[in-house]
Amino acid sequence: MTRLHKTITTLLSTMGLIISGSTVLAQPASSRIPRCVDAFKPDLTPNPAHALNPRRIFAVVLGPYRFSVPWVFLSSRPRADLHSCELGVNKLAIQFRFNGNVSIPISEIDYSYDGVGFGNDAPSDLVEIQALQFYDRAPQDYFDPSLRYRNTIRAVTAAGSVKVIDGLEEIKPGWSATEGTHWHLATDDTEVFISCDLIDLCTGFLNLRDLHLSAHITLKQHSVSELRKIDATLRSLISNWRENQ
Repeated sequence: MTRLHKTITTLLSTMGLIISGSTVLAQPASSRIPRCVDAFKPDLTPNPAHALNPRRIFAVVLGPYRFSVPWVFLSSRPRADLHSCELGVNKLAIQFRFNGNVSIPISEIDYSYDGVGFGNDAPSDLVEIQALQFYDRAPQDYFDPSLRYRNTIRAVTAAGSVKVIDGLEEIKPGWSATEGTHWHLATDDTEVFISCDLIDLCTGFLNLRDLHLSAHITLKQHSVSELRKIDATLRSLISNWRENQ
């Protein structure tokens, strides 16, 4: 009887270890790694640590979403020597390319960029999302492209124009000879409103309606015609980074 009792106890203990181990493995990355401490504080030591793998993961929680984002895609970047941890932010700042290396299979295209921002070495297809955030019912007014679009359309003067080019609305309000151009794209799932002035960079707002994610976006002026590809690339990245709930 004693031997039988020991056998049963051993089996139960083994099963408990298996079950508890499976539970740990099933947890999302953001619950398995610690919160970041001083993530954006520069390393000012005389002998700074070597930069770690740029593909290491940082967890970000936006509303109901848990994302595991590689360091190299973060535009507001944690220190290069900081190990994986969870960023305590409610807005995600990222950068990505929407073309990548087209000479390799689509599944292997690298949309990352090692640099930061639109410097001289930045690729021509770079896009920066200053703030990607979750909303419950509607985006904040500041992040709402539909509100900005309606306000701009109402302000178009007789000297202005509104026309459609390759499915994008081009809006020139006609306020002055030196004004910029606004662009609007609306589909069932996405709405974008972009403003371009006389410099190379354009800024605007993007709403992923079906995901309840809105964003402040910056891109180069020649990239505006690629808004559909930018939308598709961003959605692909979000899908890849999103942890199963």
